[in-house]
Amino acid sequence: QKDTNYIFPLDVKKLGIYKVTLRGKSDLGDLAQMSATLFLMGSPLHVFTFHGTQGKEVALEAEAGIYSRFAVFRLVVGSNGLDLNEIIFTYDHEME
Repeated sequence: QKDTNYIFPLDVKKLGIYKVTLRGKSDLGDLAQMSATLFLMGSPLHVFTFHGTQGKEVALEAEAGIYSRFAVFRLVVGSNGLDLNEIIFTYDHEME
């Protein structure tokens, strides 16, 4: 639902660059656009833009640099019509 906020803290065992995968779907048509913005420690990190998927689940990815053991993420859904199913954080590589 539009303007829904999901807040989740992480206790990270390994600092570095993480791949963030957001899985979701929409019953809307191909021309529809729905956004979800990911914030890290209060700063915008990435805007995931979904298009209508006609009910098929899709996965969008971004990178997040986690530089502290404790991190707080917030996901803000920007429009109606998006059904979010999962968010996955996967360690990718060390910071350079």
